[in-house]
Amino acid sequence: MKKSKVHDRIAESLPINSVVALAKVDDPLEPGAYIHVLRSIRTDPFARMVSHCQIDNVQFAAGRLYQLYRERSEIGGGHAIDMTETPVDGGRHKEPDVTALSHALAQLRRAADALQPYEASIVYDVLTRNMSISQIAVTRSISARRQVDALMDTFREALDVLAVVYGLSTEQLGETNGNG
Repeated sequence: MKKSKVHDRIAESLPINSVVALAKVDDPLEPGAYIHVLRSIRTDPFARMVSHCQIDNVQFAAGRLYQLYRERSEIGGGHAIDMTETPVDGGRHKEPDVTALSHALAQLRRAADALQPYEASIVYDVLTRNMSISQIAVTRSISARRQVDALMDTFREALDVLAVVYGLSTEQLGETNGNG
């Protein structure tokens, strides 16, 4: 049986300077099924790492969970205010979901307790500041290839710790998975 082309949204051409990677995601039209999509990795160094097999899917999931908890822990978010417009009454922010906020803060605290300070700083730079390992190396005056590789290894180890903390891995803290 041939599949219908009704939901076929294959891009015929990509914008100039686009950087994409193939990703497998849940199919929104068919529960339990997966579809292949092109994901933009131009401004997402973390997604670039998984697409280039520098990290595995469990490490990627742990990092995305960390990012989710960081987003949920913010009060008010980063909404821009247009100072050129006339102020309007009633433009208040939505009340924060205290339960989600508390849960996110608790998960971030668990991660902070499990990570070494150096690991936590690398995790923060990649997952919150959206920096690549190369950019982190430059900001820390690291130029030797061996040191940059060690920085990447430290980031992978930190993601392994996050995976254990968030229940995505059955490894115990202190063990290594041989990923490297």
